[in-house]
Amino acid sequence: SEHHSTLGHQYVNLKMKTSRLHTLFLYAQPYYVADERSFRYTKPGPKTFYDFGDQVLKEHNRVCYEFYWKIYEEVKESLRGDVEKVFRSNSESKLSKLSFELARMVLPFSTKTQKWHTVNAEVLLQHCSFIPKEIKCHQEYIDQLFSKVLSHSPTANSYIRTRVPESSSEFFRSEDFYSGHHFNILNCGNKFSTYYDDENILTDVRDEILGCEKISSLSRYSSLGNKLAMKRVSGSYVMSASCLAQLIRHRPFSLSYKFLNNSFYEDKFLDESKSYTEFLDYVKDTLENNKNHELSYYFRPLGNNLYVHFNVSCFDLINFFKKRLCFNAQSEVYKFSEFLIQGFKKGGDPTVIDHIYAPPCSHNFRSGKKPTCPEGTRYCRIPVWKLEDRMSGRKF
Repeated sequence: SEHHSTLGHQYVNLKMKTSRLHTLFLYAQPYYVADERSFRYTKPGPKTFYDFGDQVLKEHNRVCYEFYWKIYEEVKESLRGDVEKVFRSNSESKLSKLSFELARMVLPFSTKTQKWHTVNAEVLLQHCSFIPKEIKCHQEYIDQLFSKVLSHSPTANSYIRTRVPESSSEFFRSEDFYSGHHFNILNCGNKFSTYYDDENILTDVRDEILGCEKISSLSRYSSLGNKLAMKRVSGSYVMSASCLAQLIRHRPFSLSYKFLNNSFYEDKFLDESKSYTEFLDYVKDTLENNKNHELSYYFRPLGNNLYVHFNVSCFDLINFFKKRLCFNAQSEVYKFSEFLIQGFKKGGDPTVIDHIYAPPCSHNFRSGKKPTCPEGTRYCRIPVWKLEDRMSGRKF
């Protein structure tokens, strides 16, 4: 067919390698499906960075790579005693994972990442109509994907050629704003739904929630599922770009964000790393010195904080919390999940909240499913399902 609506019919699945900056841009596009392997489970090599022939960026990549391994070793030794006490025979594996998780905060956006990518010609039309000037590799990406898609949809070629990209467009924004605190403007009003009249979005369905034993298998089209799907939660949070990359994989989240200047991820473990303190001094000076560089955004580290505004339905949060309220989830993502829980509890019954938005082991314990912990050998060795205060129970 020559009709352009057929551009959306055929999808191409690709395994691709691109920069982390480019990934952040692609994740923000509509009708886009992707996944990538976390740096929690991979470690970079000296050649896993783009420099685009620029000597300043090339030197920056080298320095960040050296900091990465220094911080990895320092954090590993700092954690060793406590981790060995809790995990015993599994301590070395746990130590490496935790240390890589924290060290990755210094990796620049020029770092290459491997990802799965699903796209069709219709989405490509949106991509090629906007070429962000901050992203050096986007034009090459467009050309390669067009060749793949057009081999399956040759009639799209004439339609695609009519599109003229805005090559000077800016996508990313940054602000001269610093905040060392996460803050909550959780909005639980009823403007998204006709089902609720109360400020507390879960009040009217309290009995249905408590009567639902298998929350994990709750259907969106059931009475309770439909009500939860019709209600949305929005708010704002300051998180690192690394945390955003994890959150953004959950497609039901609607997100917008801005980079914060002079604001970087810190926690109690990195505070003990002398090299991380040195890195923060180094990167602040580097970003300031290269703020007018055409590749300026590639210099930013994954630990650069962003102001993130989110919007998600109460139903989709069930799936999110099943993954991210587990003590094995990355620390910053876990804290964000607990932040949402606290936002609910301010206006609702904690019993109801904990019944529906709880770690997977809590659901298993309630239904009598064995083993209680679904993580197998990665069990955190803490009976989370018995804790009244989960935040104080998490050690790492």
